[in-house]
Amino acid sequence: VRIMKKIMNIHTWNLKAIPALLLLTLLVGLLPAQQAGDYRTKWAWGTFSDANIWEVHNGSAWVSAHDAPASPFLGTLYMNHTLVLDRSLTISNRLFMAPGARLEMVNGSKLEITADAYVALNEVMVNAGARLENYGSIVSIPNGGNITLQYQDTNAQPAVLLNMASIVLNDDNQSWTYSLDMRDRAVLISGENASISGTGSFKTTDQHVRFEIANQGGLDEAVSLSGYRYVGPAHYLFNGTQPQVTGQLGERNFSITIANPSSVSLQHNVSLNPWENATVRVMPGAILRLQDYVIISSDWGNASFHLDPGATVSTAHPDGISSEEVNQRIYIGAIQTNQSSYSSQANYVFDGTTIQQSGNFVTEPDPNTVNNLIVNNTAGLVLTNPITVTGTVQGAQNIQGDYTLPITLSSFTAVPMSGKSVRIQWVTASETNVLGYYILRSMEPKLESALRISPLLEAVNSSQGSMYQFTDRDLHGEGTYYYWLEDIGFSSAGDIHGPLQVHILPGHTSQNSTPAVKPGFSGSFPNPFNPSTTLRFSLPESGNAVLNFYNQKGQLVDQIDLSNRAKGEHQVVWNTQNLNLPSGTYFAKLVGDGFQDIKKISLSK
Repeated sequence: VRIMKKIMNIHTWNLKAIPALLLLTLLVGLLPAQQAGDYRTKWAWGTFSDANIWEVHNGSAWVSAHDAPASPFLGTLYMNHTLVLDRSLTISNRLFMAPGARLEMVNGSKLEITADAYVALNEVMVNAGARLENYGSIVSIPNGGNITLQYQDTNAQPAVLLNMASIVLNDDNQSWTYSLDMRDRAVLISGENASISGTGSFKTTDQHVRFEIANQGGLDEAVSLSGYRYVGPAHYLFNGTQPQVTGQLGERNFSITIANPSSVSLQHNVSLNPWENATVRVMPGAILRLQDYVIISSDWGNASFHLDPGATVSTAHPDGISSEEVNQRIYIGAIQTNQSSYSSQANYVFDGTTIQQSGNFVTEPDPNTVNNLIVNNTAGLVLTNPITVTGTVQGAQNIQGDYTLPITLSSFTAVPMSGKSVRIQWVTASETNVLGYYILRSMEPKLESALRISPLLEAVNSSQGSMYQFTDRDLHGEGTYYYWLEDIGFSSAGDIHGPLQVHILPGHTSQNSTPAVKPGFSGSFPNPFNPSTTLRFSLPESGNAVLNFYNQKGQLVDQIDLSNRAKGEHQVVWNTQNLNLPSGTYFAKLVGDGFQDIKKISLSK
């Protein structure tokens, strides 16, 4: 009986040992032959910088090491036990971790895997203040591996995993571990071509985990592990250079920052934590494409959306974008946060496929003002409020409603007066959101040499237009003077008109004064007209010019090329017979080298 029990015990041990022996056989097959300068650990626990825990291969055998492995390490490192990494280490060749081996990275330590390096990984614990950087290849050993980014305490920097290449984490079949485990305030930085893939699992805590993602496929491409997955509330920074999508984000997020100038597109509705001052911010120059999705918070919260100057937001939502709050929350449109701020210097794109409302969004610092307005929705955009466009309008034919440019100038003249002074006068056909005007002067026809000679002359901002006058009494004597008019919008973005040329002669008096010849329009006849009108204008110098015609929405309806025109007076006929234009007000804009002028004309059928 005793003999039979011994036989049974031997057979039981062999059955249990088969998987481990098989794994060891697989690992041995993967391991390279030892070479001089390779290192391996001697016993079960130790600190990396302690030479006593290391053996070094001398070319024929393993011997006790006198020093810990150098950095960068150019040989092969064999980790068979638990080590505490208490310094910075660069692996430039290979690191092999045996089953059961564990590397604990303490505060201030850094492990860098270079572009040509390879790591067979079992378990790495990145503590707060430590940093794991991968530029090469990390692959879990055959029975799986895991990376844990530990909790950050109040006195330390976060645990950081920077991945710029490939990490493969396969499941270790242990229910209490996760292949990628991100704990409170841990940070994952993922490069544009980086990936964490494999059959492993992925879990974050709910406490301010942070992702910085440059992948075009967003979070789903940065971490594409196929096992169990839970992503809690988090912070996100999308900073790629190619168009990105967000991927599937968690719920009740703390912040989302868009810093990609090529655009970031939502792939689902995004919710914000209403009690943690959660924010979505589109940085200057960046583009956020909402598509038909919604960014949402809860009642009585403090989550907010911010569109910075120079940023762009596009939406396909039928109700557009709104700033109207009920119970301290916006309930209409694509942005349903508790507060919102929209820059008047930002760009707004509407690209739905059914008719859209622009929405009652409030812009700052200039109300109802945008930089560029782009309407790609051929079904139409209805402007909820009139909008002033300080930049350009695209897709104006799709707009239903009123929008304006800041100023339409009817005339701009300069007349020499007695006492060697010049009276400058200008008339506007309409004004919107104009702060005021400056007069600029130079002794040569170059804008870059001109100086402001007037204080800011406050604008009336009348939809019916206004007349203004300024007298220049500070002339330097006889000679030729050039004048420009600068209009300033509330956004500090304006336009330059001119120059006007004035000759001041010796002994000049008001009795023999004559008006200066004004570059630009001198009249149109007939006006109103049907179907054609003759426009008269003067060019200050020989060269090229162009005559553009706009409707009241700012749409370009026709253009006449004025190439190789001589200096002096000219006239052209604008015939609308074949343009199929409705009756109404149109604007002729003459643009030449160093000047421009606008003439208001009316088509009456």
